Parts: sequence; C-alpha cells; structure tokens
Amino acid sequence: MKEGKTKMERPHKVTAAQLAQALEAASGIMARAARIIEREYKTPFSRQAVRQRVLASPELQRVRDAARENILDECEDVLFAEIEGGNWRVALEVLKLAGKDRGYIPRQEIAVNASWNLEALTKEELETLEALCVKASGGTD
Repeated sequence: MKEGKTKMERPHKVTAAQLAQALEAASGIMARAARIIEREYKTPFSRQAVRQRVLASPELQRVRDAARENILDECEDVLFAEIEGGNWRVALEVLKLAGKDRGYIPRQEIAVNASWNLEALTKEELETLEALCVKASGGTD
C-alpha cells in the first residue's frame, strides 16, 4: 500500500441476533431497524438488506411478526383507554371498523334522479334487465 493511503475498513457483519434485537426495538419496521443497526454498529445497512435477511430466515420473520403484534397490542391499549375515558369519537371509529357484524357499517345513500323509457327496450333486453334486478336484490332466477 502506498504511503498516505489507509486500508478501508470492512463493514461490520451484523449477526442474526443483532438484527433480531434491532427488529424488536423498531417494532418490526424494517427501515427503522436498518437505522438502528447503522447507529449502533456504525455500519451501513439498508432497509433492503434487512428485508432480504428477514425473508431468508424463519426466525427473523417470527421476531418481526411478534414485534408487529406487540405494537398492535399497544395501539389497542390506547384505544381502549380512550373509550373507557368516554371518547365517543374513538368509540365510533372502532365500531365502524370492528363492529360490522353488529350493523355498524357506514353506508352511502345514492339518490338517482332519472327517468327511463323502458318501452325503447326489446323483449330480450327487458328480460336481461329483470334478471339483473332479481340478482342484485338477492333473489334467484
């Protein structure tokens, strides 16, 4: 090597355990995990590198999924605390999302102001229209 030049340092090899720790700290978000690795180990590490490692390892996939589940649990805790505190807006949003089987579905009503000249249709077109109306109403042919 010539004088004045230094040997480039080889990037730190990130172990699976270190990556798992970063995924947990990042709540399973790969870009955040990459930034944690860069900060903690002073080595370049991209979101794509995290993704490739996770896809190649069932254990890292499990860690990522568990971290995501933990953050969802925390979000639910915040929602329930708001509901228990009487926040009706939060309660209404939860009902819209999770209470569909109880009828809490926002629906949009559409008013149609149109007149149709059904006499302009052929017999075949009228039969097709009738079949479509029956099908759309949940009936059978």
